[in-house]
Formats: sequence, structure tokens, C-alpha cells
Amino acid sequence: MPKVDYDKPKKLHEHFCDLVRGTMRRQKVSQTELAEYLGLTYSSISLRLNGYQDWKLLEVFKTMEYLELKGEDVFV
Repeated sequence: MPKVDYDKPKKLHEHFCDLVRGTMRRQKVSQTELAEYLGLTYSSISLRLNGYQDWKLLEVFKTMEYLELKGEDVFV
């Protein structure tokens, strides 16, 4: 499970983006692979991962499923 810094709380979307990027790096999953799974373009995933576009709730759950993330990893 990723380490959480409780001294400096992050907004949920910042935490989720950091968690997804780190998990993708560890699992060697590309943005293109995740985009294809979600039915999005590479640029759409990039915008979401960099905080320029909001995630839709279904995208969050499908991303969690694809990367095998648990609710407690995301919603700490």
C-alpha cells in the first residue's frame, strides 16, 4: 500500500492521480493501455492524470479495477 503523508493533506483528486501514476509505473502500465481500457484517448488520460480535467466517477472505478486498487488505497 502506498505511503500517505498525513501532515500535508491532499485533495482527493490529487491523491488519486498520484496513486494511479505510481501504480501504473510499478505495474508498467502505459497511459495508452489505460486509455484503451477506459475507452478514452491518450490525451484525455494525460489531462486527468495531470489534474487539468476531472475524472468521471465511472472512470475512477474502472481505473481502480484495471489497476487492482482497493477502496482503502484511494479513499484514505
